[in-house]
Amino acid sequence: MKNAIVLSIVLLLTTLQLKGQETYQALKDNLANELCTCLDEQQDKAENGKELLETCGEIAMQQVEVELMEAMAEKMGLDAAEFTEEEGYQKGYEFGATLMQKVMVDMVDDCDIFYQLIDKNRQAGKNDLITLFKELYTDNDEEIIKNYLDEDDTNPEKIFAIGMYFYANGKPELAEKNFQSLLAIEEHFETASVLLSYLYEDAGRYDEAILLYEKLYDNTNNHLNLIIIEVLKRNASTAKE
Repeated sequence: MKNAIVLSIVLLLTTLQLKGQETYQALKDNLANELCTCLDEQQDKAENGKELLETCGEIAMQQVEVELMEAMAEKMGLDAAEFTEEEGYQKGYEFGATLMQKVMVDMVDDCDIFYQLIDKNRQAGKNDLITLFKELYTDNDEEIIKNYLDEDDTNPEKIFAIGMYFYANGKPELAEKNFQSLLAIEEHFETASVLLSYLYEDAGRYDEAILLYEKLYDNTNNHLNLIIIEVLKRNASTAKE
């Protein structure tokens, strides 16, 4: 099975070089359809969203690989012996990962179950952080927190703790001010950017939230940030309806 997958991905790479953008777009569309169908069919069987995405990602890629192997091997007559297993597997893994990332960005608009899954996971992550910081800092700690900040108002970790205290205790304006101050000192503080984007989104300031994630992508080159940008755009569009 492993050799078949390696061969099919090698065939895929070769086909893309010869057939160009038309073949690539058709492949993206096919993969997106397979992934969306699987998510819809398997959503009640997986324990969590991460497991569901991983399972359906593998299933969808296998469906595409099989189709390519059957169609292109016969048409092009390529010999698997032209590639070592290690070389073919590495190229296939890198290409497959990149392809899946691009497909997922487009799927936010085209596949409701995928959009809902990503947004639900985002909200769950936000709620987990709020719960954590509520346990760490209560209303009784406000004076301690303020004194803590006065000790050193340029320490990013301390400013973040203050912001999270305000965030967890329902004081969004103060939390926003602290996260903004933090990012002015340390623009690569990723968690502060994420939490500030939640504050902007909660206030209906979607353009500002999107801008934060665009900066995050520029800083990290993490494709997940592109997916979240599309989620924010869809949320903004829904909010206008």
